[in-house]
Amino acid sequence: MGNYKFEEFKKYINGRKAAVIGIGISNTPLIKWLISLGCDVTACDKNTEEDPVLKKNIDALKEISSDIKWSLGESYLTHLREDHYDIVFKTPKMRFETPELQALKEMGSILTTEMELFMNLCPAEIFAITGSDGKTTTTTLTSEILKQAGYKVWIGGRSATALPRSNLKIRSFWSFHLSSFWA
Repeated sequence: MGNYKFEEFKKYINGRKAAVIGIGISNTPLIKWLISLGCDVTACDKNTEEDPVLKKNIDALKEISSDIKWSLGESYLTHLREDHYDIVFKTPKMRFETPELQALKEMGSILTTEMELFMNLCPAEIFAITGSDGKTTTTTLTSEILKQAGYKVWIGGRSATALPRSNLKIRSFWSFHLSSFWA
């Protein structure tokens, strides 16, 4: 059986405008995925291309698509009030109460995060592990217990690579190490 929500999202996002705020660990693969689904993406970051990590991410994204629009530097959020975006993905550290995000919400944009979208689309059972100490250990132990019980288990969040965008199986489990910004 297929993932109905996932298929519906792929249809929804095609041709839509999205702003992705923060071009870092989680949002760079998100931008690649949105582009592959036919989404018109504007990538935003407070840093400039002089930042070596950001430059590396931007160069990688430019290899995939020359259609990505960029908003970088101190005024990176200014244009958000001028354009309409169907959906806006914020970086985990950014609060939803940010005036620019609230203005977008008032204009009808959907405000979300990569993690929220994934959790909404994923048909598998999800174990989200948060707290001050021991998240990585608890995430690892949880996954190992589930594997020993015969389940296909994926690890996501801060203790793993970026979230996958395909091969989501119903009879699988996800174990996440979530920072307080993602929880």
